[in-house]
Amino acid sequence: GNIENKNISFFVDNSISVIQFINPTNALKYYNDNFSLSVNVQDNSFNYTEYNITKDGSIIQSNSTALVSATEHVWSDPVNVTQSQDGTYNLSVYASDVVGNGVAGSTLFVIDNSVPSLVINYPTQNTFLNLSQITFNWTFVDNISSIIDCNLSVSSNVKTVSCTNSTVCNYTLSGFSELPYNFNVTCADNATN
Repeated sequence: GNIENKNISFFVDNSISVIQFINPTNALKYYNDNFSLSVNVQDNSFNYTEYNITKDGSIIQSNSTALVSATEHVWSDPVNVTQSQDGTYNLSVYASDVVGNGVAGSTLFVIDNSVPSLVINYPTQNTFLNLSQITFNWTFVDNISSIIDCNLSVSSNVKTVSCTNSTVCNYTLSGFSELPYNFNVTCADNATN
């Protein structure tokens, strides 16, 4: 007899794409300068991926790409921070493979281009003091950060002090003798402004 034989190939794909956030990371990160995304999307056979950067529900930046059964795609688009408003942004990434297995992931990041303001309350410029113990007093105001580390420098003595935004920050040092002194307070917010 006559026999006909046909071979058919098929694939089973139960795996779901993997999204790896490298920049920005899954930990909340602050930016005050332009950066490039670094997001890896991997699957045995994915065919579509997209991302959206949103702020307050509005899309600020987006991109998508259709692939032919790819195993990896890296989003490396530039993000313009210097032209963006300060605040919290959401980066959402979606990927799907050829059989429709889809996955979404997201991470938050903060853009902060504003420099905090700093006011030295005590001692004031050219003040004469009759004290060996002095409580230094200053106030910083930032638009985003709630706690900022400030460095108080008196001569060669540097102390790091955690201060709460918009409240008076104090630090007491002792051992002052009858000499002229200079002191400096430096505060940087979470974006190092």
